[in-house]
Parts: sequence; structure tokens; C-alpha cells
Amino acid sequence: MKLYPFPDRKLTRIGLYVLFLGVLFLNRDALYSGTILGFYKAQFLMLAVMAAAGILFLVCRRKDWKALLTDRRAVFALVSGVIILLPMVCKRDWQLMYFSIYLCVIFGVFVSLFLTLEDAAKIYLKLLCVLGVISLVCAYGLRLLPDRGMPGVPVVRIDNGVEFYFFGVSFVPLTYVKYRNFGIFREPGVYQYFLLLGLFLNNYEVQWNSGKKLWTVNALLAVTMVSTFATGGLVELALFAVVLFFDKGWHRKKAGKLICAAAFLAAAAMGAYIFIRKGTLYYGVMDALSKFDMKHESMSDRVGSIIENTKTFLRHPLLGGGVREALYAVANNTSSSTVLYAILGILGGTLNAVAWVLLTWRKGGKLWVSLSLTVILFMSFNTENFITNPYFWLFPVMAVCQRYLPAIRSRQVTDQA
Repeated sequence: MKLYPFPDRKLTRIGLYVLFLGVLFLNRDALYSGTILGFYKAQFLMLAVMAAAGILFLVCRRKDWKALLTDRRAVFALVSGVIILLPMVCKRDWQLMYFSIYLCVIFGVFVSLFLTLEDAAKIYLKLLCVLGVISLVCAYGLRLLPDRGMPGVPVVRIDNGVEFYFFGVSFVPLTYVKYRNFGIFREPGVYQYFLLLGLFLNNYEVQWNSGKKLWTVNALLAVTMVSTFATGGLVELALFAVVLFFDKGWHRKKAGKLICAAAFLAAAAMGAYIFIRKGTLYYGVMDALSKFDMKHESMSDRVGSIIENTKTFLRHPLLGGGVREALYAVANNTSSSTVLYAILGILGGTLNAVAWVLLTWRKGGKLWVSLSLTVILFMSFNTENFITNPYFWLFPVMAVCQRYLPAIRSRQVTDQA
């Protein structure tokens, strides 16, 4: 698939990082949206960042407008628009959420025009690693300063009354689950999704020029994941590590066995220390384990979300139910995949699901690995509602544009021959 890159200059390279960072900071799942800026201002600013990038792209590639309009990605964008917006029109459910979902698809198509999936993943990973280090320093280091009375650190509050120290690029809770790392996100459970996505991209999409970079990124993302104390995230991290260990053949290597043994012993020692000392971390671990109980609010909300969304979908399988009917079927509707089926029907829900499958499945890859990665990633984004987050669609849509669309063309050429 042909790329239409920006001019290879330092300023445009910086601009790409600004674009990715701006979308990350201003989306609805970042705390800037709920504290500093407010939801609507953050959304309009995110639109402005995307629009500015789009205008600049069209100016730089003005000689390619005809080619862009006839590109298969433009056709995919139009078909996606029909799939997502037609239910709104047919149901007369005039909600902006349909446009928000479609904007996420358009963003993925747009980025696929000038970056490969690997290059986009590298930008994402570099930003995530920097933010991860900052979040760890703020959550477990800098927070001690205001805790001990140092003035000057701003305190912000979200709608439910939870207060955070605001360190500019990290939010640290004052009292509520103060041992958990929020980073820039509204919940640690949101943070875990971005981190797991990063681990997947780092090990299956990006080819670094040295093994040190691979392992440095893995270590930073894994440590940050643990610091969230997100139950789903910890389970996903453990499952991902097992898949990686056997898929990469590390179980056959002496170094791999030693690292595995060292990691197991370190985890056992840390677990023993936590349970013997019975400090803050002990209660954090116990709280995480308690969420496996079906009677726990966290588990019942997530199971209830899937059940109610499925009921809504079965009542309206073609076009889905109304946005309000679906989103407020339960108090906390967290299951992204089933929410999409409930709102958009069979085509809209499948559009997203298939895109994720195309991201994780590879020709010639091991079936059990592809299946395992798909399940793990689906677990990560079905614990929170991400349907209008650009980073929920970006990499799957890029996979469709850069892997599947060229494959269709190749097949057509072969058939014609």
C-alpha cells in the first residue's frame, strides 16, 4: 500500500509526536478531559489537533489529491461511514457518539496514509515509555513532597469527588486508592489497556535495531502495568508473558529459563514480603484478588455489561438499539465490543472485532498464538468503555488498511490473470 509521507524534516517529525501526544492527552479517557479542560473543550481541542494535521497533510501532498481520492483507503473510509452512520439515520437516534466513533476510524485511515503501522507503533511506544517513567516517579516519589506539607502542588477534583495532585503530565490520587498508578488516565483500569497494547506492539509489530531496546520497553511497560494494580491488567500481563515465553522459544534457551526462574523467585519474594508486612500493598493485592468474586461490584458490573449489551443486540441485531438504551442498560457499561454490537448492530460491531483480529493474526503465524493474543487483547479493552477513544481504533484500522486491502487487490489481480 502506497504511503504519502510528510516531508522528512525535523519539524515534521516533531509534529507527528505532537499529534500522537495531543490525541492521547485530549481523548475522553485522559484526566485532562475531566479536570483541567472539561469534556467539551478537550474534545474540540482534539478535533482541532486532528484538523490541523489533516490540513497540513493536504497542503504537503496537494499534488496527490486525485490519487488519495481513488485510494482503497478512501473507499474503506466511505464504507465504514455507511456502516457506522446509517444506523443513526435509520433509527433517528441523533447522537454525536456515532460521529465520535466514525472520527476514530477516520483517524486510523488518515495515519495509515503517511506512516506504516510499525512507525506509528514506535511513536506510541516512545511516548508511552516516557509517560510511564514519569507516572512512576510521580506516584511513588514526588507525591511524598505534598504529602509531607510542601505547598505549591495543584490539586484537581473530578466529578465523583476524587482529588488528585496534578504534576503536569501525571495525576496522583490524594487518598483514594493512593497506591495505584493513574498516569494521565481516568482509571488504572484504563491505563492497563494502553500498556498491554504497547506490550503487544513492542513484541509483534516493532523491530528495534537492538535487543536492549526491546527489553527496556518491555520492562518499563510491565513495571508500570504492575503499578496500576488493575486486576484485569495483571491477569493479562501474566497470560501475555506465558504466550511470549513459548512463542519466542525462550523456554528452549538457558538464558530464558534463568530469567523465568529469577522472575518467579522475585515475584514469590515480593508476595511473601507483602503478605508478611501487611501494609498498603497488601490491601491493594487483596482488593485486586477480591474482584474475582462474582459478588464483587467490579465483576458484577462487567458481567452485567456483557449480558445487557447482548440482550440489546439480540433485540436489534441489524442496526442496534439507541445509544441511551445501550449505554444506560447498566450502571457501568464497560464492555467495548458488546457496546458496539448493541449500538451499531451486526455490521458495526463486526467492523471493530474483525479489525482487531486482523491486527493479531498473521499469515504463517502459529494458530494458538494468534488466538491467545486476540483473547488477551479483547480482555484488556472489554473492562472499560473505549468505543470513542482514537487509540481503540488506530492500530486495528491501520492493520486493515495496510494488510487486508492490499491482499484484496492482490487476489483480484491473481483471479484476473
